[in-house]
Amino acid sequence: MAPSDATSLLAAISGIADDDSAKKVAYALDYQPLALASAATFVKQLCDSKPSTNLAWTDFLEKLDEGQLKNTETFLSNTNASYPYSMTAAIELAVEKSMSSDRVLKHAFNIISLCAPQPLNLDVVTNFIQKAEENSDVNTGGEFKNKDVLGLKIRGSSLLLVEEDNGEVYVRIHQVVRDVIQRLIKQHSETERFEVLHASILSLNQFTIDRATVSNDFMANDFRLLVPHLRFLSVQIEAIFRENDLSEAINNSIFNVKDNPGYFSCFGEICCVQFDFKAAERFVSLTTKLISHGVILYDEYAARVYALTGNLLFMMGKLQEGKRHFEGALAIKLKLLGSEHPSVAATYNKLAILLGDQGDLKQAKEYHKLALDIMLQTLGPQHPHVATSYNNLAAVVLDQGDLKQGKEYLKRALDIRLQKLGPQHPHVATSYHN
Repeated sequence: MAPSDATSLLAAISGIADDDSAKKVAYALDYQPLALASAATFVKQLCDSKPSTNLAWTDFLEKLDEGQLKNTETFLSNTNASYPYSMTAAIELAVEKSMSSDRVLKHAFNIISLCAPQPLNLDVVTNFIQKAEENSDVNTGGEFKNKDVLGLKIRGSSLLLVEEDNGEVYVRIHQVVRDVIQRLIKQHSETERFEVLHASILSLNQFTIDRATVSNDFMANDFRLLVPHLRFLSVQIEAIFRENDLSEAINNSIFNVKDNPGYFSCFGEICCVQFDFKAAERFVSLTTKLISHGVILYDEYAARVYALTGNLLFMMGKLQEGKRHFEGALAIKLKLLGSEHPSVAATYNKLAILLGDQGDLKQAKEYHKLALDIMLQTLGPQHPHVATSYNNLAAVVLDQGDLKQGKEYLKRALDIRLQKLGPQHPHVATSYHN
């Protein structure tokens, strides 16, 4: 239903002329006619029963926030025999039928319920369906191997909304449908909850791997749109770990967590780069808990967690704490990887940038030079990462007042980027700007 028609319907039935609040109600109900009629009927009867009070749409929105939509819908069916079922009751029947008769839709509902209300990339949904079926005892004869076929089945459901943007396909559901699905999923057994959570983590991790292969840049739009779902998932994981003894979750045969520190670190890095610090902190905390419980060898992921925490603290402006964590990451990486590894160079760069912000330009320059030497040796003189190191060095020496050396480093960075990335690349534009 068109937004303007939705607000007109609410006003006509309820008798309340409050366009701003009505717009919020219409949006919350996804402009669904039956849901709007139910809401307006409920508010009208409430106002009629309490004429001395100043009730308005804000009261209905509060009930929505409290999860009481279903309780407000019975008034329309009691008033009008043409509507024997409330919208929620009708959707419950449709969802239950779909989940019991169609495994593709059942899996799609499961992953969408664990993610945020924002549109979810179709690739994440199809990843989940395939991951869930890998552990299934049902013989489907290869039905779930083709992602295009899975996508067509999802597009064919009236309960799922499919939209396209910049060549990508996204899936979402009406809020009323989402509420129904989440209520039904709460009835799952603990084993089923672990299965869904584990497959969700795997499907999101697979998506990050696939997209990182293409762009290798967590600032890319694909990752920006993923962050609300990672944030929502982090809350769900934290809740499950809180409800269950962590050692019990670790020992669960379905929810195999030995690789999860790596997944959580990656999710945390994406959230940090996209400035969702609370979600990043949750993933750091989850990773630290798993490491401390001996899920994996401590040093294997400890350096990554130190680096991620350092980056998070640095971006939050807590420079001294960030420095301490970067130094911890560097110490472990030097021990595990040696002094000539690109990952060591990356940590030198992070430390150097932080020290530059603290005003310690001499030490910052030294670390940038160490990083550059490692990258030249391991990646070669024409690698884009080498260009980045030259840019970083230029920033420090320019701050020191050495304009001639700074100009030379900037020119080297520009030459590499022109040769490797082409004249139209954004990094080339950055070099010209510098």
